Amino acid sequence: MNMDKIELRDFYLYITPNRHEQSQGAVIISHGSGGISDINLKFAYIACANNYDVFIIDHFTKRNIKSQYWHDLNELCTFDNMAEDILKLISIEKEYDKILLSGISAGGTGAILTSSYVTKTFVICPALAFIDPLYGAKNLTIIAGIKDDWCPINQARKYQKEVQCKLIELPCYHGFLNPREDRFLKDTISLREGHPKGVTVKYDKECAEKTYWLF
Repeated sequence: MNMDKIELRDFYLYITPNRHEQSQGAVIISHGSGGISDINLKFAYIACANNYDVFIIDHFTKRNIKSQYWHDLNELCTFDNMAEDILKLISIEKEYDKILLSGISAGGTGAILTSSYVTKTFVICPALAFIDPLYGAKNLTIIAGIKDDWCPINQARKYQKEVQCKLIELPCYHGFLNPREDRFLKDTISLREGHPKGVTVKYDKECAEKTYWLF
């Protein structure tokens, strides 16, 4: 798996590749609303294979939550909280001249908010409706799903026109995964356009593999 060591630190996993060669830098990974997933680990494998040290942030455990339902108006882990975690990690791990940042969904939004502090940022299906374009993202690549009904593609297209970033559109739904049972309420705030029930989306292997290759 190209991993030499996996170590649990304060609020993140520290993963290193084979130590026979000098590290190329660090890759910080920010997870989405479901917590650390196999997608995050796949990115870690790829980073280690390219001789990067990896830091996967756990945004939830220290806040005593397992997952984040974005229709819950009493949010326990906001986009700003995720950005704060990223900045805290950067301040702790000071030895790296080159830091690459990646995030998916909510974690991607937090990553965009901190992109000016790292070398490059690569995010998948971020929520862009709440980010001020004047914030000034730096060296940013966004992967967006044309069929995404959580973070609609029109938000990504609008953001790309207002900010100097690279937008890559893929024919997939949000995060390539089968979403959980829809539990949205009529009077709640949501990124969705409407609140469909009983939605079933199959895992999109082709778009996922394309994203891994781009990463």
